[in-house]
This record gives sequence, structure tokens and C-alpha cells, in this order.
Amino acid sequence: GNIYAGIGFWAVRPSFYLQPWVLYSSGDGTQENPFRISAPENLISFSIESTTYYAEDGMTWGEWVVSNYNIDGFYISENSTICSDTSNGSGCLNKVSANQTIIKDRTYSGTHQGGGIS
Repeated sequence: GNIYAGIGFWAVRPSFYLQPWVLYSSGDGTQENPFRISAPENLISFSIESTTYYAEDGMTWGEWVVSNYNIDGFYISENSTICSDTSNGSGCLNKVSANQTIIKDRTYSGTHQGGGIS
């Protein structure tokens, strides 16, 4: 008799997690129920110098620093300001403290030591 070899696989429903925010997937990929990917509805953007970052609406700087949205290693300094150390130097944001809420679409600037914060 003939011997047939078959290749089988299990279809796995994907889940997505991409920093700096979570993407939610729904659907099973069929024509009747296609995949849909969406970001959280409460996501806002803001800028530090010329770099765009994301946060959840209502998030404080203290919450943002310890979240996955902080992709560049910002931290809270001893005097509760938000600072960064990069290969270009270090710096802290002007007039921003850990308990303040991040404002949507605002561009924040900083003081620079040896090159900048971005």
C-alpha cells in the first residue's frame, strides 16, 4: 500500500504586545471575523524636546516613569524632577515634578548638561 505523510498544524490566535503601548487583537482571522488591532482608547501623545512619547490620559510623571511608555530610561531625581542620562549627556525637564499630570500634545523642554536629554 501507499504511505502518505501529512503535515498538520494548530492555528493559534495571536496576541500582540508592542512597546510602548499594548495593542489589542480581536477576531480569529476568518473572512467572517477578521483580525482587528487597536490601541488603548485613552492613549495620548506628548513630546520631550523633539521626541514623541505616549502615556495614558491622566497619568502623572511619576506613573509614566515606571511604566512601559517610558522607553528612554527617564527617572525621578532626588528633588522629584524627571531626568535622563544618555550617551549625549544628561538633563532634567523644566518645571515638571513627579506628581504632575502629563498634558496631551504639550512639548516639554529641559535643562542640559553635556549634550541634552533627548
